[in-house]
Amino acid sequence: MIEDYLNQTCTLLSATGQDDFGQSIVTEKTIKCKWENKLRMVRNAAGEIVASNSKVFTAERINIADKLKKDNVAYPVISVAEINDLDGEVSHYEVYC
Repeated sequence: MIEDYLNQTCTLLSATGQDDFGQSIVTEKTIKCKWENKLRMVRNAAGEIVASNSKVFTAERINIADKLKKDNVAYPVISVAEINDLDGEVSHYEVYC
């Protein structure tokens, strides 16, 4: 059902490891999303309250260490929430950047 609302795209940048020189290996994947630009205060992984410029809805699994790129700007992921449907299955993710 959420797929009907995912009418935009962004690029998911995921670190998959390190090369022989200690540099991060990053994979890029274009994903469907709904991107909302609005300033909000959210809690990060450390429990601190920080400013978030964007809220992104997607069906793709997102991790805190990932980045989302839109309009050639990479935004670090601050917070991720799993949203469940009525059956208790994961419906989508709400990501704050």
